[in-house]
Amino acid sequence: LLGKQFIFVINLEPRKLMGEESQGMLLCTDDEKLLPLKPKSKSAPGTTIG
Repeated sequence: LLGKQFIFVINLEPRKLMGEESQGMLLCTDDEKLLPLKPKSKSAPGTTIG
């Protein structure tokens, strides 16, 4: 994941997943194979989409 950009859903209510606290999720799509979503063009980290 280092050096790449992905879309995350953040500021979720904290929840323990596999023993670790999570406050966000990597947004993925599934069309036979689970793939993380990436922005169409390079964006500044923390950019809001919607």
